Amino acid sequence: METKNKPNWITEAKDLGLKLNAWTANKEEDIDWLLSHDFDYITTDEPELVFKRLKATSNSSN
Repeated sequence: METKNKPNWITEAKDLGLKLNAWTANKEEDIDWLLSHDFDYITTDEPELVFKRLKATSNSSN
């Protein structure tokens, strides 16, 4: 995932008001990374895994 090597791209995109979308994240570690960097959309073949990780992320922040 190129954005892992260039985290400044995420900051720059957010500063420009762009929405962040990742294609196609199917591994748990990639999904967790995208969620931790506040991506707006995650395209995946594993939607149930994204929902599970999203729930786990929101529970850990409470």
